[in-house]
Amino acid sequence: MNEEPSHRMQPGLGVIEWQSRIVVYQMDGQRIAWACYLGENRIEVDAALRSAIEADRQRSL
Repeated sequence: MNEEPSHRMQPGLGVIEWQSRIVVYQMDGQRIAWACYLGENRIEVDAALRSAIEADRQRSL
């Protein structure tokens, strides 16, 4: 029996669209460990980005 590959991300990883760009982030429990624009270096998680990530996580629960 052939199983289809899983296309899910590892637990704690997330991706959102923010400010017309793709942001990838990693959660460490309830804390945002890091965030970056796709393919770039890490960025500071300010209050606006934190709010966007938290709203996205609430939608997916």
